[in-house]
Amino acid sequence: MPEPENTYPHLQLAREERAVDRRPRRGRGGGAPPDDPRRHGAMLRGKLRAARTATASDIGGYDERRLLKIELAEKVAPEQLEKASGRFEVVSQEDGTLVLAFATEDQFDDFEARLASLANTGAVTYRDTIYALRGFDRWTPKDRTGWALARDGFPDDEPFIVDAELWPLFSGNEASQQRSAFEAWIRMRSGDILDSVRKPHLTLYRIRCARPLADQLLRHRDVRSVDLPPRIGLEQALVHTPISQLEDTPTPPENAPGIAVLDSGIVAGHPILGPAVGDAQSYLRGAGPADEHGHGTFVAGIALYDDVAECLCNRRFVPELRLFSGRILDHRNRGDTRLIENQVEEAVRYFVKEYDCRIFNLSYGDSNKPYRGKRVSGLAVTLDSLSRELGVLFVVPTGNNNDYWSGQGDPRAEYPRCFKRNNAALIDPAPALNALTVGSIARYERSGRWPQDPGYIAIARADQPSPFTRHGPSVNDAIKPDLVDYGGNAVFNARTDPASIGVTGGGELSAYFGFASGWPFAEDAGTSFAAPRVANAAARILAELPDAGVDLCRALLVAHARIPDACETLFANDRIILRRVAGYGRADREALF
Repeated sequence: MPEPENTYPHLQLAREERAVDRRPRRGRGGGAPPDDPRRHGAMLRGKLRAARTATASDIGGYDERRLLKIELAEKVAPEQLEKASGRFEVVSQEDGTLVLAFATEDQFDDFEARLASLANTGAVTYRDTIYALRGFDRWTPKDRTGWALARDGFPDDEPFIVDAELWPLFSGNEASQQRSAFEAWIRMRSGDILDSVRKPHLTLYRIRCARPLADQLLRHRDVRSVDLPPRIGLEQALVHTPISQLEDTPTPPENAPGIAVLDSGIVAGHPILGPAVGDAQSYLRGAGPADEHGHGTFVAGIALYDDVAECLCNRRFVPELRLFSGRILDHRNRGDTRLIENQVEEAVRYFVKEYDCRIFNLSYGDSNKPYRGKRVSGLAVTLDSLSRELGVLFVVPTGNNNDYWSGQGDPRAEYPRCFKRNNAALIDPAPALNALTVGSIARYERSGRWPQDPGYIAIARADQPSPFTRHGPSVNDAIKPDLVDYGGNAVFNARTDPASIGVTGGGELSAYFGFASGWPFAEDAGTSFAAPRVANAAARILAELPDAGVDLCRALLVAHARIPDACETLFANDRIILRRVAGYGRADREALF
């Protein structure tokens, strides 16, 4: 019996690429000529008529035009589509093959006449654009239903709060008319506008309403999407917990397994780290083991406790592991004149020999060494070699992609398309085959500092890939990352400057190296902070099974992993990208332990 498709997603047959590209067609995008142009014209005319009738069920709108969804076989420039359609006004290009346009009754008549000409004679102007058309429809309530609303449905308790985003209109006069008409429409139906963001690239309303109005919003012509408000972000009161509120941290058990963090060092006197620190060494010339940057201390807190925020909520920090630190990065979080391969090897051999340490977290990535296929090089080779020789497990991040957004327009527009680009490929040492490579997913989807302000918008939803995470595969299409875990989100302020992307309220909590100021915790985001969560789980397996080899640790983690539903939904139509971004998923701690 043949194996079902994608049973072994890590084994892919490479398809031979065309030696010479097809000669590009003239013009600005369009479709290949259909086998029967007349039949193509008749088909489009029929679909246009049906869509025209369907759009009549939409309600609201600041003018009398109808909203039409246009399906394309290939990407077409908006201005070409406007010319070919008879002056339809394109209001959004949702992806390369789907656009939305406003159309008057006269414009519908004009475009239908063009399609009738194609159906009757086989000839039409703007034929490349017309040939790229595949159909028409209305923007349905399902299309308007946001991700969280589709997952959870409307709340049972009424009234409830929803966020409604309108179609972006870049004409100032039209945008003003649209907003005024929409606000009046809401008030006439007893809705309560709690807040709004009104920018050229984003018009968003937070509305308190009952179910009948919510259902009508899903049919409103000017509404692009309706969704539930984001979940709360990291509570900022936790971040600002003073030292005085912390109880004394006990020492770990005598037989606790060790976990070594190779980073910028640690501040060994930190109140939640100090009792667990077994040794701290420096592998930088002329520098001590103390952290002068903060990255290493932050990573160490997660490596030791996994979920620092949960521990702080419970007001209990009880380490189950011994913590070791090898400083390989300086005060700028960079290496020195030594090759990092030599620093890492020296540190690993020391902690293996002196403490039999088998789990190493290395939250490091070299953006100058993206993986371009073929062979693994750089630090990844060193990690693979040490893993085989010493029987140790390295946990590394995919690396951060700081170029996931172009800097123009709405930062959400390029998500999740950013994961299909080469500039989001793994960076050294993430391609290492014997290491566990970890990508980042978002835990929070709302600013914890300004939870009621819809102007602070998180790019990813909860359990979706963090915008800055990178994707695989590695050598011979080996699945990378192996796992994903919480590393934070990206939040931007739509009211002021979309370029002001930060992490406040969307990041993860851990130990702050400047705790002497009285504040022992900080917030940050990055794949660097997803990796130590997996390293913690691997070390805790050794606490349960002291004689286990690191291959068993790795196998148990992957065997208990599941791709989050939010990732499955986001990439429902592209299983290859899903696997390249999410790997085998996130290890379920309850099932594992």
